[in-house]
Amino acid sequence: MKRLRHPHVVRLYQVMESASTIYLVTEYAPSGEIFDHLVSKGRMPEPEAARAFAQMVAAVGYCHANGIVHRDLKAENLLLDKHMNIKVSGGNFFWW
Repeated sequence: MKRLRHPHVVRLYQVMESASTIYLVTEYAPSGEIFDHLVSKGRMPEPEAARAFAQMVAAVGYCHANGIVHRDLKAENLLLDKHMNIKVSGGNFFWW
């Protein structure tokens, strides 16, 4: 995941490990999950939803082009940056 560089994929900066815990240092997404956004604001207007969907598809397409699958795409794994852009996240990226 450290090799992935796409504006809509959360960047992994570093992995650290202790005897009992693995720490992942990732890009910060200050606006949180799209799930929480939808719960608090309700339905997205169509232009906003289309923009978010296009960003998600671009991120997934980039991953697939690099031989990586996500395997757990859901609203809780779609984060939002300070400009409300999608950042695909989650610990379920796999090489194929």
